[in-house]
Amino acid sequence: MLGQNRLIFPAMIIVMMVVLVVFDLLLSFIISFTEKLV
Repeated sequence: MLGQNRLIFPAMIIVMMVVLVVFDLLLSFIISFTEKLV
């Protein structure tokens, strides 16, 4: 059980970092897209 938790915890951090990067890219893409529309 402890070995499993050691694997899950770093995986959660990596997933959170990936989500933040994707969200940041999506946000910048939406901003540039709306600037082109206006």
